[in-house]
Amino acid sequence: MRSDDSAAPRGPVARLADLLAEAADGSRPTSIELAELLWLAGQMDDDAPAPQDASAALPLTPPTPRPVSPSPPDPAAEPAPPPPPDDRVELRLPTPAGVNADTGAGAGASTASAGPGSPPSTPGSRAGSGHTPVRVPVPPMVTHPLTLQRALRPLKRRVPSPVGQVIDEEATAHRIARLGGHPRSWLPVLRPADERWLRLCLVHDTGPTMPIWRPLVHELHTALAQSGIFRTVELHRAEPDGTVPPQAAHAPATGRTVTLVISDCMGPQWRQGDAGTRWYRTLRRWAAQMPVAVIQPLPERLWRTTALPTTPGTLSSPHPAAPSGALTFTPYAADGPDGPPPAGAVPVPVLEPSGTWLSHWAALVADAGGGLLPGAVGWLDHAPPPPSLDADASDITDLTPEGLVLRFRSTASPEAFRLAGHLAVGEPQLPVMRLVQAAVEERPRPQHLAEVILSGMLASGGGAGAYAFRPEVRELLLRTLPRTARGRTRELLARVGGLIDERAGVAPGVLRAVAPSAGGGAGPRTPVGEPFATVTRESARQLGGGAEAGLFGGRYRLLEQIGRNNGTWRAEDVRLPGSTVVVKQYPELRPHASEWGDRLVEFRHENVAPVVDHGIDRTSGRPMPYLVTEFVPGAGLQSLLSQYRSGLRVSHLLTVLPQLAAAVKALNDGGLTLRTLLASHVIVTSRGLVLAADFADDTLHEPDRRANLIALADLVAQMSPYPQAGDLRASTIKDTLTSAVQELRSGSPDVQSRGLGRLIHLTSPVDRSRFYSVLGPLRVTRQGHLLTVEEPEQQALVCMLLLKRGRTVPYAELTEGIWGPTISPRAEGDLRNCAHLLANILAPDPLVADDVGYALPLPSGPDVVDLFHCQRLAAEAQDARFAGDFTRARELVNSALELWRGTPLDGVPGPAAVAARADIGRLRQSLLQTHLELNRELGATEQEQAELDELLREFPHTEDEELVPHEELPSDQLDDLGVHRETADDQPVTPSTSITFEYLARPAGRQEDVRQKLGREISHLLIRGGIGPDRFEMRAGPHGWEVVVDPEVHVLHVLTATVDELPAALGAFPVLGLGVALTHEPDPTVSAPTFPSGLRHLLGRDSRRAVVIVSSDLHERLNRSGHLRHRFQAVPQSDDWYCEVTTEPPPAPVPSSVESVLLCFDGTLAQLYSAQSARHAAGALTALIADQRDPEDALAGTPLLSEPRPAGGTAGRIHPMDVLRAFAGRGTLSQELHTRLEEIEMQAALTAKPPPHVANLLHTLARPEETLRLAIVTDTSPRAVTAYLGAKGLHLPGAGIHGRTPDLTLLMPDPDCPRRAVEQLGTRADRCVMVGSSAAEAAAARSLRIAFIGYAPSRTARERLAAAGARTTVSDLSLLVDLLHDR
Repeated sequence: MRSDDSAAPRGPVARLADLLAEAADGSRPTSIELAELLWLAGQMDDDAPAPQDASAALPLTPPTPRPVSPSPPDPAAEPAPPPPPDDRVELRLPTPAGVNADTGAGAGASTASAGPGSPPSTPGSRAGSGHTPVRVPVPPMVTHPLTLQRALRPLKRRVPSPVGQVIDEEATAHRIARLGGHPRSWLPVLRPADERWLRLCLVHDTGPTMPIWRPLVHELHTALAQSGIFRTVELHRAEPDGTVPPQAAHAPATGRTVTLVISDCMGPQWRQGDAGTRWYRTLRRWAAQMPVAVIQPLPERLWRTTALPTTPGTLSSPHPAAPSGALTFTPYAADGPDGPPPAGAVPVPVLEPSGTWLSHWAALVADAGGGLLPGAVGWLDHAPPPPSLDADASDITDLTPEGLVLRFRSTASPEAFRLAGHLAVGEPQLPVMRLVQAAVEERPRPQHLAEVILSGMLASGGGAGAYAFRPEVRELLLRTLPRTARGRTRELLARVGGLIDERAGVAPGVLRAVAPSAGGGAGPRTPVGEPFATVTRESARQLGGGAEAGLFGGRYRLLEQIGRNNGTWRAEDVRLPGSTVVVKQYPELRPHASEWGDRLVEFRHENVAPVVDHGIDRTSGRPMPYLVTEFVPGAGLQSLLSQYRSGLRVSHLLTVLPQLAAAVKALNDGGLTLRTLLASHVIVTSRGLVLAADFADDTLHEPDRRANLIALADLVAQMSPYPQAGDLRASTIKDTLTSAVQELRSGSPDVQSRGLGRLIHLTSPVDRSRFYSVLGPLRVTRQGHLLTVEEPEQQALVCMLLLKRGRTVPYAELTEGIWGPTISPRAEGDLRNCAHLLANILAPDPLVADDVGYALPLPSGPDVVDLFHCQRLAAEAQDARFAGDFTRARELVNSALELWRGTPLDGVPGPAAVAARADIGRLRQSLLQTHLELNRELGATEQEQAELDELLREFPHTEDEELVPHEELPSDQLDDLGVHRETADDQPVTPSTSITFEYLARPAGRQEDVRQKLGREISHLLIRGGIGPDRFEMRAGPHGWEVVVDPEVHVLHVLTATVDELPAALGAFPVLGLGVALTHEPDPTVSAPTFPSGLRHLLGRDSRRAVVIVSSDLHERLNRSGHLRHRFQAVPQSDDWYCEVTTEPPPAPVPSSVESVLLCFDGTLAQLYSAQSARHAAGALTALIADQRDPEDALAGTPLLSEPRPAGGTAGRIHPMDVLRAFAGRGTLSQELHTRLEEIEMQAALTAKPPPHVANLLHTLARPEETLRLAIVTDTSPRAVTAYLGAKGLHLPGAGIHGRTPDLTLLMPDPDCPRRAVEQLGTRADRCVMVGSSAAEAAAARSLRIAFIGYAPSRTARERLAAAGARTTVSDLSLLVDLLHDR
């Protein structure tokens, strides 16, 4: 019989199993586990001493400590690692947060936190050497950008451009071969130009969890922008509050835009709340208009833990570039765990940033329909879904260290778990972790690093990208490494350093670190941060570690101390030679406040000097934090207060205080605190005020906000306005400042905000009542009363000063802008007299004069000028349009257009006014075009659209052909990232217009003098033609000038302006033969053609003539436009065309036999109506006609006029006199029209303006020695003429006024009126001369055989009078004065 089993002796394997079961709380190992354990024991070296953590194999239950022998281990058993070679330099992190730089330990510091893998001191790290800050490059997150670019190749297609054409050479050749003919008849075949298909809008999340992915955003943007696949690549921010920039929010729904959103879907905008609702609304709008996808940097296994979980399946598209809302999605599992999507939800593809995912998405976008492509989608409802409540979920903060590591091992990928062990060796800062990952993994992926960071084993450190292992987690992770890896820290540092060596001097630095200085240092301290790499000395030098000794922060050479603060220096940045900066030292600052410095660098405001750098200098032996700001030259506010001890000028206060208050408000809004706010910190420059802020390191809470405003109150209390006699502004502003200071010093945030608002909106209380209007005839009003500025030169002066917005205008610029390039010797005195008279009119408002020129201040802001107010409304309308508020945009445009009162600067003489008139015209054209586009968006009635079309006819060239619109440039972030969009081959380039002026016969004199005079005349020629001086550039040539006109100016506008204004330019020379060639080429390097030799005979040596050469294409376009007013002929043996232009002949002298002068009134002595007021007057007369009309005739459709009546020569616009002529001889109706028009004329006479030089003309005719007798002949009411002469102070002694009579059939061209004047003067008609401005007046003079001189200030008027038979015309009444003088 066998004995009992319990009494039998147990074998060694069974005893081993019992011991393991006891250690594992009763769980016995399996036979396979026992076999593996015995095999592993047989592989171990029996002679090697077991280290203390040799039993640290998972499971992680701490074993019972074994007694340690007091004798040291045999050194021969494990030789010590050799020291690093002398040619490698350790890179260390700066002093970590909370660590004392002197002792190397901080509060709560433990030996474990230093990391058991930290190497001991080596000969290469001398404790007594100084250190220099360096910037270390880190490996990219996108390791293979070429793979991503290749994945998107299906989108790299080209399509016909909606704008721009190119020559189809093959089709052109076939056409020529088929049709034959002379080369002059060859016409090219054009086809649309090709351009890239899609525009990419890249939107990146800026939520609190996204700082880790900033490098990925940068690298993706760079790779996509450089791929050449997309037409443009724009980068936009998606804020945590759910907002995006207007340019991204309202992307055009043209089917040629795609949007990629880079986000980990963890931020507040992905959760329930106002931000989430706003964000989802934007995403749904995008998905309804264009393809949208989310690039999710986290690995797919973690997507279910985000706020946008996904469902895998297949996707199909109905057509290329289909909106995401039109995609068809079929899940792989119909009964998946997530259930069906919500009703109305929109699918949005979610992608990993890898080539495979992007290739599937690109194929989906390019698919023409029918294809099935794998992918994953997230569902967008109208608002984010509520958070899911997982019953099995637990708070990771409640887990033990062992639980954290075990949880991570069970959920993470093998690569992530292996990486976590290596990261435990060094400092867990994001750039260092990226370096370690690149060193230990063959194919590093950012998703593996994200798994470690999101595992819960790390806690947030001292700033963005800084982390710390939770207690005891680092030790447990180190146990997961093999024994051989744990002892090779030095090898790991060298491998990490090898990565840095490869990129040193090639890639930009990202990680802040320190390296031993090249020349050592006197400081006894060494940074206590851990080494993370060893690099070669050459790499250290390239990183900045070998910087010049004595540089502050390794970069700045301190030049001189600024102010009484020993820590503020003016310095030179050696990395940017010639650049000057201000270095501020902060001895009391916490050395780890890098996040605070980063916020300062990101902060920008126009009235705050920008912070460009920050760091810690250790050259002095102790950490010295510092900030670097731009150096702003200018006078300090302290110098102004010292200079004006009795008070500052009101203009100074109105300039300084609003900008200073705006700067402080911006600092408060940005969460930044000021240590002090002194007058020496405020710098006054020519561009405005700049605050050199003295920042404090603190988080802005309510007490700090109040302290900022109290400091502002203390500074404002030092300022007061200088009291001037009779100036009410000083006392009013002083009261406002007193109230603001009291409110800023209060303890209530609301009251302080009110005081801050007083300063921001501080304006002049009196000057507000003065307004200037230039959108029509010049008007100046004060407190509703019109100020009389009658003299044309005074009007030109005040307009030039107004358009400079208060800046000083030099004397030379003023004289040339008023009187033109030909300036008389008396121009300076005339300008001084004109300014003196203008100052008397504007008094007590100042007209400032200095050594340079004159200035007209606008202390209450530019809105007192209607033009500047109109420009502000136009800008606000554009902002509203970008924001999608089309109704508000149209209201603003309407408000801007309502400011127009007629032709801008109507009647104001001088080249400056002509140029300004052209610029203001472009503003009106832009407003009308915007109004038209908004009407298309919102809809408009037929009447409104017809009225708008009628207004757009003011700009005829815009109807001929549309200019090629420019593509939107990428966002500002593109330049910040060093990426530039390719434009040379892809963007349609608007061709510029080039004009060559070559004198082939010139007057005697120095060639340089003639060329300079010709240059001035050409400049004024273009300005008179409506091309502003900022729209063209002149280049001197050997025999003339070449002019390049801005592409935005229509080529037909340039051509017609040149030909129309050439006669006036030729008139400035006694003899001039000018060859003018005009080209319109896309290639700016193509110069204008040379003047044909076959036409040189047209330019005689004794003539003033020009020949204009244009291409056949331009001639055809000019013909097609209907604006051809000059006769062009074909150039012999060429495809070009030419036109002869001669100067207008000088007016014939007044015969000495003339005894009397008949002066017409409207258009000659007075500008009675503007275009707008003439329409209103004609409308009032036609309304009277409608009231008097027989209702039976109206119902029967009987026309008002049975036969057409002759017009009075006002073709091209409506004039009330035409209405009278049309309804003359209608009995009672004619009498009522006569009476009604007389009332209108009486009102118009009080506001009418005299044309230039009228006063000189009448003064010449009224001289006592003058024998000429005068009479006024006009179709205007005599009462209105008398009222006008009296209101303007114009005297004509002995002159009779022969005006309109109640018999309207005797209106000119009937000769009744001039016949009555001749009879009253008692002379013969052939001894009279008549001066008028209308065709009717010319016809009446011709009927009586009276000599007629036409006053034609414009080309249109000159052509109209010439058609009426006027042989002599003058463009300026001063010429008529000269004729009378020479009689």
